[in-house]
Amino acid sequence: MLAVIRAVRQRAPRLTSRCTDAALGGLILLVVTDLIVALTLRLQGLTTWRPELLALGLATWSVVPLALLLPWRRWDPRMALVLPVVAMAGLTALSVLGDGLGAAYVGVYVLSFVFTGLLLPARSSLWLLAPGVVTYGPLVGGWENQVVVRLGIAIVVWLLVAELLAHLVARQRTTVEVLEAATRRDALTRLDNRRGLEARLRFLEAGDVIVMADLDHFKLVNDTHGHAAGDAVLADFAALLTSSLRAGDYAARFGGEEFLLVLAGTEVAGAGDVLARLHAAWARVRPATTFSAGYAVHQGGTDPAVAVAAADQALYVAKRAGRDRDQLAAQPHEADLPSARAAAQQA
Repeated sequence: MLAVIRAVRQRAPRLTSRCTDAALGGLILLVVTDLIVALTLRLQGLTTWRPELLALGLATWSVVPLALLLPWRRWDPRMALVLPVVAMAGLTALSVLGDGLGAAYVGVYVLSFVFTGLLLPARSSLWLLAPGVVTYGPLVGGWENQVVVRLGIAIVVWLLVAELLAHLVARQRTTVEVLEAATRRDALTRLDNRRGLEARLRFLEAGDVIVMADLDHFKLVNDTHGHAAGDAVLADFAALLTSSLRAGDYAARFGGEEFLLVLAGTEVAGAGDVLARLHAAWARVRPATTFSAGYAVHQGGTDPAVAVAAADQALYVAKRAGRDRDQLAAQPHEADLPSARAAAQQA
């Protein structure tokens, strides 16, 4: 079902934009149920469509286009349970109006609970249990003792299937989140790495300032005191960035001893003030080690790589000017991107 949901979203993104995955899954369940019924009723001996059965079919099918117009994203995900309930009610009505024709489709109840386990939070199946029990008797033709026994077994199966799936889906989702975070997080500094940075740069807005900061003479720290000491310096600098940057700002380890900062919606003068405070704070943490920085303002409608390359070039200007200082880049342009990248690589 999850693969079908992804395929439907890819083929009809505008049509499904209002739907959550749960709502879209419920609609798919409803459509599949209607198709199964429409294609198999003749196998049960139905040769002519009576008016009441035609009306029931039209009413059930009309739910699909109407549901696509509803604002599902504003509601609790459990609201999508109304769709399998419609399927259950439709089958029960078919059984009542069609002399027991709906009883052949009792397996749809299991599919409804599978839907619940795959797409809704744990224990959502309890919300579906009451309509399932209420519609089950009329669906299969009454409440004889054997029906009650079968219903009791069915309830156990429904709940086990739904809750087991919900548990497995939640566990898989947690595992995926942990693995994705691990691939985007630098193990030493606990900041994002290049992969995480690329994801953040997609949301760069006009006026955001890109800062490329580099610890000065870092190789000398490693050569003199060892790599463990160098790692401690990197960890301390990352901790300083995490604690000092404002809400909405962002820091990532660009590579080696280079760090990239995104100062959200910051004027040039404001970026200078932020960097001045970082220099002062870093001097208190590691007075023997300094850092240099280059920064550039992102222009709206341009590739974020332009501002990154411009900040990188400005960093090397600051390095050549004596280190322990900041350098504002010239206003970057999209046309300068190839040369900016080449210059950054050479530097």
